[in-house]
Amino acid sequence: MSPLALAICRNFEADARAALSGVDVPDVALSVLPARCGRPPLEAREVAEAMRASGCERVEVLGSVCCSALLRSPDLPPACRVHAHEGCFELVAPRSLLAPHLRAGAYLVTPGWLACWREHVRREGLEDAALARELFGEAVTKLLLLDTGVDPAAPERLRELSEHLALPAEVLPVGLEFLRERLLRVRAEAMLEAERLSHRAALATAHQLSAEYATAFDVVGCLADSAVEREVAERTVEVCIALFAPGRVAYLRAGGGPGDLVTRPALADPAEARRLAQMISRGREPRRGFLVPLELRGQRLGVLAVEDVAFPQFLDRYLGLASIVARVCALAVTNARAFEEVKAAKDAAATLALENASLLETARHAVLVRDRFLSMASHELRTPLTSLQLQGETMERRMARGDVPSPEEIGRLTSLLLRGVRRLRRLVEDMLDVTRMTAGTLSLYRGTVDLSRLVAAELESRAAELRAGGYTLTSSIEPDIVGFWDPQRLEQVVANLVGNALRYGRGQPIDVVLTRADGMARLVVQDRGVGIDRCDHARIFRAFERASSATDGQGGLGLGLYIVAQILASHDGSVEVESAPGAGSTFVIQLPLDDLGA
Repeated sequence: MSPLALAICRNFEADARAALSGVDVPDVALSVLPARCGRPPLEAREVAEAMRASGCERVEVLGSVCCSALLRSPDLPPACRVHAHEGCFELVAPRSLLAPHLRAGAYLVTPGWLACWREHVRREGLEDAALARELFGEAVTKLLLLDTGVDPAAPERLRELSEHLALPAEVLPVGLEFLRERLLRVRAEAMLEAERLSHRAALATAHQLSAEYATAFDVVGCLADSAVEREVAERTVEVCIALFAPGRVAYLRAGGGPGDLVTRPALADPAEARRLAQMISRGREPRRGFLVPLELRGQRLGVLAVEDVAFPQFLDRYLGLASIVARVCALAVTNARAFEEVKAAKDAAATLALENASLLETARHAVLVRDRFLSMASHELRTPLTSLQLQGETMERRMARGDVPSPEEIGRLTSLLLRGVRRLRRLVEDMLDVTRMTAGTLSLYRGTVDLSRLVAAELESRAAELRAGGYTLTSSIEPDIVGFWDPQRLEQVVANLVGNALRYGRGQPIDVVLTRADGMARLVVQDRGVGIDRCDHARIFRAFERASSATDGQGGLGLGLYIVAQILASHDGSVEVESAPGAGSTFVIQLPLDDLGA
């Protein structure tokens, strides 16, 4: 929690310091305000100065009549709250205790006020004892010291004031407990308010992020119908305008000149278009903006240049969104170029009709694969995004009504938000892995891996999920099965196979067996769920394919088993499945052991 200042009248400074001296409140600093008893009242300027002097980011002002003007002041710092009591004596004693004395005509004083009573009397023009006795004698029956026990000289000063006013005096011991409780309560309220504002800001950020990513993924549908590169570029530029509200967006085809430049707003001056194309070609960053390359399979297709964004403080977040737009745009540009090339080849000569037909079929297949992938990705990514957005909007409406959620509700909502974010991240990582595998650029970072520990750790991490699904897990893991593999990729293999069993196991027992035989590590994951028809056994290991018997009510991109097969192949391993509808599925993977695992 950021430092908090408790601002209090100078008359109560010693009492407040004594009240807090025995309490562990390192996040609280005491700030002292002038003691003028409301004439004139405190100004916002004085509070701001006290706040700066304390070095704190927030201030809680405690007082009475002296604070009346602050409650209406438009200049009060935003991080300042005012606690104005009916009487300042309520800081050290409850009103129920003071009320009888006030009704009896008592004039209440505190040790801090008595410490400089002569100064107060002089400021009121009552140095003349006769005049003072005349004025006080009309309405006051006695002097009453609310003794906090902090100033041992207070009773003597009370006697001096009593003689000056010719009034009887009494001492009412009130101690410091009430003041301490009052200060700690204000601190607790400030902490709760800060926590509430922090959670509200976090929810607003999560809601904004979900809306931004939802807008970004709309690019999928926007570009799916584009079969011409310039049309892809124009639509991508329009999306960037909607996302970043920039002064200018430009798309330049790789190796192109001013004629290959697409800009919004358009450039009428050819010389200006030429300068902009040269700037982008040389990789010069635009003012208050960024450059994002469009690349696919290691080939640069073009560059997006975004200049003068509306809110430069969000550049890091904009770059994340722009990278998603660039990846989708690169895929659409590649397909558009392939389509245009096939179309040009078809129109070239009738003698090449057969070859052109083959190429056209290839292009059509590529477009179909693209459309299916984009449609599936759009659906799978939108589902968690919609959930995140609904959660954020619900909490926003509650906040607007003043319905502050409990810590338990906030914890539950945070858990749901994090779960949705993890699902989004998993989907995006799967799509990136498939892109690398298709391009042949999947990198392995091999090291000594204890497969036995890796499998055991994965099963332990899934324990709560298994219990929630009603599963019984039986595992048999042979120890010390060690090999020279990529640990993160093998962890991905085990996670996908166990997740597959959880998804399609229908709550039936799951068996996991890890053994070593004939120089191979052998992992078997068996469920007793829906099963897979024999005709689908080979197809399920291809990208974007799922068994027909497993599609009812189950989401997914159909990438898990494809990724498993590709990772194992890169390790010279293999995966096989034994399954039949209604009889469950058994997946068997084998990995060669080198000298480390022998």
